[in-house]
Amino acid sequence: SKYLSIEKSQCELSSLSHLLKCTPYLKKLSTVVRCSKSDECLDCVIPSMKPLKLDFRGSADLLKSIFQTMPTLCHLTIDISQMYLDGHAWEQIINNYLPKVKMFRLKMKFQFEQNSDSMVENVDKLLMTFQTTFWLEEYRWFVRCHWDPSDTLRSTIIYTLPYAFNEYSYSNGFYSKSICFNEKDYWTYDSVDMITLNNNRKTSVDSHTVPVSHFPNIRHLEINFPLNEYFPLLFPSFHRLTSLHIHVDTNPNYDQLQMLINQASFLYSLRFSPAQKSRYELFQLTSKSIRRLEFPYTPSTRSNNFSNEDCYNLINSPLGFQCEVLSICFENRIDIVNLIQNMSNLRLLVFKSEDDNEFFRSVTPGGDEFVQ
Repeated sequence: SKYLSIEKSQCELSSLSHLLKCTPYLKKLSTVVRCSKSDECLDCVIPSMKPLKLDFRGSADLLKSIFQTMPTLCHLTIDISQMYLDGHAWEQIINNYLPKVKMFRLKMKFQFEQNSDSMVENVDKLLMTFQTTFWLEEYRWFVRCHWDPSDTLRSTIIYTLPYAFNEYSYSNGFYSKSICFNEKDYWTYDSVDMITLNNNRKTSVDSHTVPVSHFPNIRHLEINFPLNEYFPLLFPSFHRLTSLHIHVDTNPNYDQLQMLINQASFLYSLRFSPAQKSRYELFQLTSKSIRRLEFPYTPSTRSNNFSNEDCYNLINSPLGFQCEVLSICFENRIDIVNLIQNMSNLRLLVFKSEDDNEFFRSVTPGGDEFVQ
């Protein structure tokens, strides 16, 4: 095979080494590498490799050993976690190990060390290392840095522009800074189709945090309700949205949720975390497109499992009537039969019952009345 993609599972370095030895003519690779051993390395060369997309967690030495196996690599897209490399380090790596690279797309997530410097000072020092002739003139590769000043872990993300990855995490408390000649450039994130939005109401919004980013191609959105007034600035349209994951607090605003659903004409899946105990407004939601409902089980919110009354209301709700795929947690197993018998469009049910443990301790093999 000349083209290979392994993006949904992690690849150990030994497995990757064996794979590359078996595919000496591989031209394009997309994979996830996780390695905690510092003494491992690849011992093969893939001279035909041109583009590489790599999700990486490991040491800088291991990363260099991977690059050494691909002397003709010209396109590199790399997502790095828990490793800090400044602009000088990357410049050295590219010059020494990636001499033919013409396209370099980077996302790097890390935590600044705990020191006396403020986050702004740390970010300024980091960005300064990306403002050499190599970055600004020779290749014209620009980077942007995001951080949350309220984060005690000092978590930071830096990435090249334009942003080249399909997933993105955003907080209304984010500060950002770039090395672009014009700070207004590169605020449209066309590549992003999955976004997690932390709409923290406790975070004050000032001139540094008013959102100017745009995400026009969102397919999956994870967000906490209620929304703030800046939410519409981020998303010019929801015409591609198919999956919505809602985190709700003690006072969710279902009017806001209904307005969002109304804008998403192709929305298929709706997920709530945690499932809501007070569900009257939930059962009034309407959508012509939603066919999948998820109320996931979490041990800390057992009190939100569906009661007999909740099941009745779900069955008779607009979303319940058209639901085809349902994931749910019951208080009592007996409600399962009632739900299956009365949700006529249901074709797949994933469930957990609060009384499962007690039931299975008392039932005899083959005595489950629901298995017939």
